[in-house]
Amino acid sequence: METGTYTVVKGDCLYKIAGMKNIYGNSRLWPAIWDANKSGVVSAPPRVAKTIPNPNLIYPGQVLKIPTLTDAQKNDAMSRTNSYKTKRKMKTKTVDSGDMKKKMKRNNFI
Repeated sequence: METGTYTVVKGDCLYKIAGMKNIYGNSRLWPAIWDANKSGVVSAPPRVAKTIPNPNLIYPGQVLKIPTLTDAQKNDAMSRTNSYKTKRKMKTKTVDSGDMKKKMKRNNFI
């Protein structure tokens, strides 16, 4: 498998890098970049991680491997992207009406 490289700059994320026209032109192929760099990046500045165990943690100066993908690998990366999507649940806090009345009274609303 042929690979290119990309040097991370401030504000980059794997999603953004994969979407660049000179990389893949498709942001949803970011898992391929992550897989290629999990065990080690090409190079990194001193005191910067040499591996990427968490795809949300990449740092400026890291030089990432950018693999050339076959159609099968693209399909695999796309299906993996879909599996990473999660739905966020809103946390709601229930309020006891007695407590609310006390707070309102204390704040001179009643």
